[in-house]
Amino acid sequence: TVDPTYAVENWDSEKKDYTYNSNTCSDVCGHYTQVVWANSEYLGCASKTCTSISGLPSSYTGGTIVVCNYGNGGNRRGVKPYVSGASCSSCPGGYTCSGNLCVNGSDTSSGSGSGGSTTTDPGNENIPDKDCYTGDGSSYSGTVSKTASGKTCLTWSNVYPFLPNNNHCRNYFAQYGITEPVCYMQAGTYYVEPCGIPKCV
Repeated sequence: TVDPTYAVENWDSEKKDYTYNSNTCSDVCGHYTQVVWANSEYLGCASKTCTSISGLPSSYTGGTIVVCNYGNGGNRRGVKPYVSGASCSSCPGGYTCSGNLCVNGSDTSSGSGSGGSTTTDPGNENIPDKDCYTGDGSSYSGTVSKTASGKTCLTWSNVYPFLPNNNHCRNYFAQYGITEPVCYMQAGTYYVEPCGIPKCV
């Protein structure tokens, strides 16, 4: 097998073909823009080495295929992958700055999160975590873990091992038309149910 980190580093090299100001590509750069997509918190990759791959030109006798899944997915047409400005200047509530990246302080998964539990905005201790969401809910970082009908959510890692080992409502599916935080309800399926979290006004 191949270390997926190698593939991600190669995708990062596509940045030479991406122009941020005009949000355009001179060649292939979709891997790069996904790797740096600001709202993608979770990454899971796998690789498979094959002696032959059908459908490729005859000069390719085989190779290694690397596939990565991102939560939240990016590469939305007409949307820049990140906001230009000072690093960590727009981190959502409950996030801290680590390595010039916004890190979810309540994420206790084996990912790059700080592992601590942050229940207030740093520097604003009197403001509790949001119990409402904005936009499509993809930036919601609260701790609600029940559906609108009162059912307890499944742990995300039960469905996708690369997602956090918690059952907080999230919207990892905005690109598929989901417009509010949801959670998984049935092991072995992709059945989600809305959490009924109110939209911020």
